[in-house]
Amino acid sequence: MIQTKVPVCWQDQNFYSLPYESAGGYGQDEYIMYGHDNYKYIINNDVVVGNKEAMPDFIWQVIENLPEHDHYEVAFYRTPPANILPVHKDMYAKFMVMHDIKDVNQITRYIVFLEDAKLGHMFQIEKTVFADWKKGDVIGWKGSTPHAAYNMGIEHRYTLQVTAFDR
Repeated sequence: MIQTKVPVCWQDQNFYSLPYESAGGYGQDEYIMYGHDNYKYIINNDVVVGNKEAMPDFIWQVIENLPEHDHYEVAFYRTPPANILPVHKDMYAKFMVMHDIKDVNQITRYIVFLEDAKLGHMFQIEKTVFADWKKGDVIGWKGSTPHAAYNMGIEHRYTLQVTAFDR
C-alpha cells in the first residue's frame, strides 16, 4: 500500500461540473464477481474518462506530485449515495493491451481524495478501511491488490483515479 499527499490545487467546481456518466458495474466482464444478485442495485460509479488534455488543468499538478512513473492515465469518479464497489481486484485487461503491458505489477493505481471524507464514505485496501481522509490524501497500490469503495452516506463521494505504469 502507498500513502502520500498531494497539494490541493483544485476548487470543488473543477470536478463537480464534469460530465459524469454512469459506469454501472453489475454483471460486467471486468467486475464478473459482481454478478451476484445481492449487488444488483447497489453497484454504480459515475465516471469521466478521456484524453488528459481535455481534463481539468489541475490534474497536471496532481501528477507532478505523485511518485514518478513513465505514463499516467486519469479518470474522475463520483460514487452516488448508497452505492458500493465490493472488494475486488482490478484486472486492467484493456489497459494492458492498449499499452502493451505484460505484467500487471508494472501498474500502480492511485486514488486521490478530492474532498475531506464525509459521513458514510469509506475506502478499503486489503484489510485496512479508511474513513477519515483529508482533501489531497492519496492511497495507492501495485497490480491486482484487493480494494473496495463504499458510499453509505447521503452525499456523492468524489475521487480522482490515476493509473500509472513503468516500462
